[in-house]
Amino acid sequence: MTAARVQTDFQVQIQEFKNILLRGEDIELFKKHNEAFKQRRDSVQSELDEVSAALDHAGMDKSATEKLLLAHSELSFRYGEAAKLVKGMGLSAATEADRSVRGLDRETSKGL
Repeated sequence: MTAARVQTDFQVQIQEFKNILLRGEDIELFKKHNEAFKQRRDSVQSELDEVSAALDHAGMDKSATEKLLLAHSELSFRYGEAAKLVKGMGLSAATEADRSVRGLDRETSKGL
């Protein structure tokens, strides 16, 4: 597992959230993009677990990876909560959801 793969999956996860904001008014599109968001969330968590285990196996410090795991988990929860604001709602709900998570991905992205 490479850091580039984790970062790519993370960026796609964030893009899926943006798709929720743009298309979440339509329930079917909300479901599609929300499911894709969750799949990428799980992939990133799994990949970070693999990186942590590999570092541990090699006797290397895994504290930065552990911090990323926690940060990503918190970020994913907050994005998931924001997505609930959009489900089947209009543009004002999408705007509010966007405001609630704006900039949250920057620190995790930088860490990856």
